[in-house]
Amino acid sequence: MARGDPPAGLVRGESMPAQIPGRECVPVRSIRMLNQMPEAEKRAILRRLIPSVLLRDFGVDPIRLTDPQGRPAVRRAGSA
Repeated sequence: MARGDPPAGLVRGESMPAQIPGRECVPVRSIRMLNQMPEAEKRAILRRLIPSVLLRDFGVDPIRLTDPQGRPAVRRAGSA
């Protein structure tokens, strides 16, 4: 996948479906929409979007998205 290409199976401009067990599929159309979701749902989507090799290379737990010390490794876009 080249930089800027959509994830596999999606066409540029198409929404990433957010399928959460027990919930209706919700199209995520923006980072803002993702950031407004409950933490558990947001992490579930991020786990699908962030390549596992990247998580491994940086020592990030792929389920909790935390560093080896248990601190959050992914934070809301635009937060310091």
